[in-house]
Amino acid sequence: PYQRTDMARNVAVRTFQKHSTGEDDVLVMLDADHIHPRDIVPALADKCDEEHEVVGALAFRRSEPYDPCFYTLAADGKADVSTAFDGGLVRCDIVGSGAIAIRRSVFTKLEAAGHQWPFFRYVYREDVDVQRSEDWNFGLMCQGAGISHWVNQNVVIPHLTTKAIAQDDWFNTLQAASTDPAAFEARY
Repeated sequence: PYQRTDMARNVAVRTFQKHSTGEDDVLVMLDADHIHPRDIVPALADKCDEEHEVVGALAFRRSEPYDPCFYTLAADGKADVSTAFDGGLVRCDIVGSGAIAIRRSVFTKLEAAGHQWPFFRYVYREDVDVQRSEDWNFGLMCQGAGISHWVNQNVVIPHLTTKAIAQDDWFNTLQAASTDPAAFEARY
């Protein structure tokens, strides 16, 4: 039966914790609304090590402005969206979970920091119009426990909607913003 993404992720984590034995073991989760390359599992899992405990693929939001789904948080808590794509692993605070690899050690560290299952949660707030999804809250929890996230820019997973959203959509939106910044700010 259909489950919300947060519940499905948490069931996967619980099953992984039950059956995996080593802190180096890696859980890979793939969402159904993306196009995944055939080698997606090793492309992410092979990058997971003691320094890179959470590694996600590069995805772009399915709606305008199609921004990349990895963020670095500024001191005021606002997300900085990257416009640089140089390939390889890039450190970030939050990475989208459309395709994500997580070492077992992450859950051990989260528990040691006082966080308990479920690790993926939607948190609804009345004071904001746009609610943060379960991957945002997982990223914030990890950030508080000193666990960085990484995006593997060599692995791009287009988001499926009425078309496949990828890097060109984001760049086209940036180009439009550069010609009319006021309209861009008003819209987004």
